[in-house]
Amino acid sequence: MKKFALLIPIVILAVAASMISGCSMVSPLPSVVYNGTKGGLAVNNGVVAEKTGSACAQNLFYVASWGDASIEAAKKAGMITEVASVDFETFSVLVYGKYCTIVKGK
Repeated sequence: MKKFALLIPIVILAVAASMISGCSMVSPLPSVVYNGTKGGLAVNNGVVAEKTGSACAQNLFYVASWGDASIEAAKKAGMITEVASVDFETFSVLVYGKYCTIVKGK
Protein backbone atom coordinates (compact mmCIF):
# COMPACT_ATOMS: atom_id res chain seq x y z
CA MET A 1 0.00 0.00 0.00
CA LYS A 2 2.88 2.39 0.79
CA LYS A 3 4.37 1.80 -2.67
CA PHE A 4 1.06 2.72 -4.27
CA ALA A 5 0.78 5.89 -2.15
CA LEU A 6 4.27 6.94 -3.29
CA LEU A 7 3.39 6.29 -6.93
CA ILE A 8 0.46 8.75 -6.99
CA PRO A 9 2.54 11.96 -6.53
CA ILE A 10 5.05 10.72 -9.12
CA VAL A 11 2.28 10.19 -11.67
CA ILE A 12 0.77 13.61 -10.90
CA LEU A 13 4.15 15.31 -11.36
CA ALA A 14 4.78 13.46 -14.63
CA VAL A 15 1.38 14.48 -16.04
CA ALA A 16 1.88 18.12 -14.94
CA ALA A 17 5.37 18.24 -16.46
CA SER A 18 4.14 16.86 -19.78
CA MET A 19 1.32 19.42 -19.91
CA ILE A 20 3.66 22.32 -19.25
CA SER A 21 6.46 21.14 -21.51
CA GLY A 22 4.97 20.88 -24.94
CA CYS A 23 1.28 20.89 -25.65
CA SER A 24 1.14 24.56 -26.61
CA MET A 25 4.53 24.74 -28.25
CA VAL A 26 3.90 26.16 -31.70
CA SER A 27 7.43 27.00 -32.77
CA PRO A 28 10.76 25.34 -33.49
CA LEU A 29 11.97 27.47 -30.55
CA PRO A 30 9.73 26.41 -27.66
CA SER A 31 9.05 28.80 -24.80
CA VAL A 32 6.78 28.43 -21.78
CA VAL A 33 6.03 32.11 -21.03
CA TYR A 34 6.27 34.04 -24.35
CA ASN A 35 7.22 33.30 -27.93
CA GLY A 36 7.12 35.58 -30.95
CA THR A 37 9.23 34.21 -33.81
CA LYS A 38 9.32 34.39 -37.60
CA GLY A 39 11.17 32.20 -40.04
CA GLY A 40 11.44 31.01 -43.59
CA LEU A 41 10.59 27.53 -44.78
CA ALA A 42 11.05 27.49 -48.56
CA VAL A 43 11.95 29.76 -51.49
CA ASN A 44 11.35 29.36 -55.22
CA ASN A 45 13.64 31.86 -56.96
CA GLY A 46 11.85 31.47 -60.29
CA VAL A 47 8.59 33.11 -59.11
CA VAL A 48 8.10 36.79 -58.27
CA ALA A 49 6.03 37.49 -55.15
CA GLU A 50 3.05 39.65 -56.07
CA LYS A 51 0.48 38.40 -53.54
CA THR A 52 0.48 37.21 -49.93
CA GLY A 53 -1.80 34.76 -48.18
CA SER A 54 -1.75 33.41 -44.64
CA ALA A 55 -3.41 30.61 -42.71
CA CYS A 56 -3.27 29.99 -38.96
CA ALA A 57 -3.88 27.33 -36.32
CA GLN A 58 -4.37 28.04 -32.63
CA ASN A 59 -4.07 26.23 -29.30
CA LEU A 60 -5.70 27.07 -25.97
CA PHE A 61 -4.96 25.80 -22.46
CA TYR A 62 -2.76 22.96 -23.75
CA VAL A 63 -6.00 21.08 -24.45
CA ALA A 64 -7.70 22.23 -27.65
CA SER A 65 -6.26 23.11 -31.06
CA TRP A 66 -8.07 24.33 -34.16
CA GLY A 67 -7.40 25.90 -37.54
CA ASP A 68 -5.70 25.07 -40.81
CA ALA A 69 -2.15 26.40 -41.15
CA SER A 70 -1.42 24.46 -44.32
CA ILE A 71 0.31 25.89 -47.37
CA GLU A 72 -2.80 25.10 -49.43
CA ALA A 73 -5.02 27.14 -47.09
CA ALA A 74 -2.59 30.09 -47.25
CA LYS A 75 -2.47 29.85 -51.07
CA LYS A 76 -6.27 29.87 -51.20
CA ALA A 77 -6.49 32.87 -48.83
CA GLY A 78 -4.12 34.88 -51.04
CA MET A 79 -5.48 33.54 -54.35
CA ILE A 80 -1.97 32.29 -55.19
CA THR A 81 -1.31 29.70 -57.89
CA GLU A 82 2.51 29.86 -58.07
CA VAL A 83 4.48 29.94 -54.80
CA ALA A 84 7.54 32.19 -54.43
CA SER A 85 8.18 31.63 -50.71
CA VAL A 86 6.73 30.04 -47.58
CA ASP A 87 7.35 31.57 -44.15
CA PHE A 88 5.98 31.06 -40.65
CA GLU A 89 5.11 33.23 -37.66
CA THR A 90 4.45 32.02 -34.15
CA PHE A 91 3.01 33.70 -31.10
CA SER A 92 2.37 32.15 -27.71
CA VAL A 93 1.74 33.47 -24.21
CA LEU A 94 1.33 31.03 -21.34
CA VAL A 95 -1.77 29.01 -22.33
CA TYR A 96 -2.45 30.43 -25.83
CA GLY A 97 -0.49 29.67 -28.98
CA LYS A 98 -0.83 30.61 -32.65
CA TYR A 99 1.12 29.32 -35.68
CA CYS A 100 0.69 30.95 -39.09
CA THR A 101 1.96 29.93 -42.52
CA ILE A 102 2.59 32.83 -44.90
CA VAL A 103 2.78 32.14 -48.64
CA LYS A 104 3.94 34.70 -51.21
CA GLY A 105 3.63 34.29 -54.97
CA LYS A 106 1.52 34.96 -58.06
